[in-house]
Amino acid sequence: MDLLDIVTKVGGAVVKSVVPGGGAIVDIVNEFLPADKKLTNDATGSDIRSAVDSLPADKRADLLAREFDVDITQIQESNSTLRTMLESDARSPHSTRPKIALGSFYLVAFVSVLVVLIWSYAVVTGNVDMVKTVTDGWAWLSVLIAPFVGFLANYFGVLKSEHRDRLNATIGAPTPPSVLSSIIRKGK
Repeated sequence: MDLLDIVTKVGGAVVKSVVPGGGAIVDIVNEFLPADKKLTNDATGSDIRSAVDSLPADKRADLLAREFDVDITQIQESNSTLRTMLESDARSPHSTRPKIALGSFYLVAFVSVLVVLIWSYAVVTGNVDMVKTVTDGWAWLSVLIAPFVGFLANYFGVLKSEHRDRLNATIGAPTPPSVLSSIIRKGK
């Protein structure tokens, strides 16, 4: 398979992760590039295409004439796996967690706006006792809304880790172990 076909199929994915022997492809392309324009190990198909396009015509022709022994079915499997994951996510959207997060956000926003409004009213009317009461009540108020802030932080942390795991699964990279599992593993 020629280089242009490979980088077209890979697109924006990291060549080394998606293409079997992708590291060797990056090394071969680097042989043609000047020292200041060498590609890194995490070069994408788009990066390789840009690097090849920047070469002089004779070097570009020499590089593009090379054939690489790449199993295109593995690249296509990777793309079909991603497509399947995206389709299943579209069919079964999560509904409970976003509703809990939205409710928590509404509560935290309401309490925050309410406290600011009460404080503003006290300042405008010159009620020093009310200003002092509002500003001294932060600890009590924090205890009341802390669980809801925790729900929000946990929700967005879970989304971030799910997104990372989805990307790792797409490129075939192993998911890094959690802190707790690595501690347990070290204890054995």
